[in-house]
Amino acid sequence: MKVEEILKKYPNELIVYITKDEKYNIDVVKDKLQISKSFSEKFLISRNTLNNIRNIKIRTSNFVKVTELEAYIHVYNGKSHSKKKLNDIELKSEDDSKNGIFYDGDEFYNINFFEAKGGDIIEVKYKEVYSEPQFFGALFFAEYYPILHRSGTVSYSNNIKIIRKEFNNQKVKFEPKIESDKKRTTISWSFDSLIPIIDEDKDGSYKSKASYVLLSIESYTTKDSVVQVAGTAKNLYSWYSKLLETTDVITDPSVIKLSDSLVAGANTELEKLSRIFYWVESKIAYLAYEDGLGGYIPRESSLVCKRKYGDCKDMANLIVQLCKVAKLPVYHTWIGTTDIPHQFSEFPTAYCSNHMIATYMNSKDTIFLDATGRFFPFGLPTSMIQGKEGFIGIDKNKFAIARVPVINKLNNVIHDSVVLSLKDNNEIKGRGYYKLSGYEKTDLMSYFEDKSYEWQKDHLVKLLQKGNNKFSIDTFSIKKVAVEDPYLITYTFTVKDHVSQNKTEKYINLNFYKDYFDEYFLTGRVNGFFLQYAGRQKLTVNFELNNYLAKELPENIQFKNELIEFKVKYLNSKTNIIFENTIDMNKSHIQPHEFKDLDNASSNYKKAKSKLITLTPLK
Repeated sequence: MKVEEILKKYPNELIVYITKDEKYNIDVVKDKLQISKSFSEKFLISRNTLNNIRNIKIRTSNFVKVTELEAYIHVYNGKSHSKKKLNDIELKSEDDSKNGIFYDGDEFYNINFFEAKGGDIIEVKYKEVYSEPQFFGALFFAEYYPILHRSGTVSYSNNIKIIRKEFNNQKVKFEPKIESDKKRTTISWSFDSLIPIIDEDKDGSYKSKASYVLLSIESYTTKDSVVQVAGTAKNLYSWYSKLLETTDVITDPSVIKLSDSLVAGANTELEKLSRIFYWVESKIAYLAYEDGLGGYIPRESSLVCKRKYGDCKDMANLIVQLCKVAKLPVYHTWIGTTDIPHQFSEFPTAYCSNHMIATYMNSKDTIFLDATGRFFPFGLPTSMIQGKEGFIGIDKNKFAIARVPVINKLNNVIHDSVVLSLKDNNEIKGRGYYKLSGYEKTDLMSYFEDKSYEWQKDHLVKLLQKGNNKFSIDTFSIKKVAVEDPYLITYTFTVKDHVSQNKTEKYINLNFYKDYFDEYFLTGRVNGFFLQYAGRQKLTVNFELNNYLAKELPENIQFKNELIEFKVKYLNSKTNIIFENTIDMNKSHIQPHEFKDLDNASSNYKKAKSKLITLTPLK
């Protein structure tokens, strides 16, 4: 290996993977599955790394146990390498002790190599042993750094049935090599010179950009029977339902009393349901708390009520148990957030799920209940589960799969309505009404919760800025509203130096959304844009002419394609000018093949965004 050639070829990379290899081995021993994986990698330290990369973490848990861990540094002297064992390896907990909010029972090995310098190579080897076959398996081929050679293998005895699905987001050449004899089958993948995936502003998760193979053990055969494991919806639910067998076997009297008090006087099922949902959402604090099987099994509903906090499974289970007492058809539901790009219908394994909610389902309605979102109105799913399939457990043997709806853009609206007047020294004074609904509202309400007046004012200056950085907020008020109602902020403001003039005329631009498309910068863009939701942003400006007369107004412009639509409209009267600018983002995901539509919209918008209105004083 020629180190200098590699460093020259990748001058801006912090590290370069020389090799990375994973080998799964699966056997049946004494009628039980044995699953293990051998892992090895070598990566070259760049001379640009400095102190950026000085350790790596190897995660271990009760379900996937790391053993036989070894690490080495190959010290480079300018010509060759000498191998030296790394002994600075610490076993640490995933517990985040800084804020006391997140606890994870898993651990990781922290491998330090502080003495590494440019040209040195770090080598890591270990073995993983799987005690829970639901967590087998995946081969992720992508990294955020170049890989000279990447390989992955799964080898299994022929009495085991393996299913697999490839996700080729990088459009690499997938050519699995399959070798089989009477006893064993081996499938291997191999790639050379893989380019790194990159992070960009507003892009998707790692899994939406990487190329990988998901693997699952559907069944295996013993002398006496065929044992079902995973890989099918039926097998997956068999595992899911077993996780719930020990939870709330007997309903605690305190939960019965609470449910009865919440639904007392309610006339319909939906009224009962909404009362229970709002109580859990407002009274139980969401804390991510994982500990071994606690990461998959909800805690007792009475305990969650007593503690007043819980993770997603705890909150979902509490809703289910309260509804069970109230005789409402509400069920535990496993679901993946939008970080996971695949669905249960594509590959029904535990890899599809990283979240739990509750679902109300009868012959007419299906309502998804995620109480982890603050200030969400009843019936509005959290934005991170839009379009995702929920795996709904109805009873011990019966389940259903239903898709969460994608919320219409007209439910997610920002409307900034302002009244302006021109004062002495070309200073603009204004009063505004900033109204938000849907996800726009829940995001801002959560962000502003428990913040000081000064903090809120500083944030609003950035959020509501008009004209230039000489915009200032004079006063503001945030109206307290019910979670079902729009969020309203009223404010007064001043803008200096936004109006230009010559000897006889003044000029003003009323489009305070003129920079809207600047955040969608396409030059050199690789990944698509991943927005949380589709929505509308609307600006209404009432400019009081007072002692001025407006010359001919800019033309109205209207544009529409499948991705974006906007309207720019002017209306003139003797006393004022009404300007309206409405921009609709019709999709929450903008794929690279849609960049032409985005660029087309942006180009058309530029024609309208900087138009000036000419003002002449009345004689």
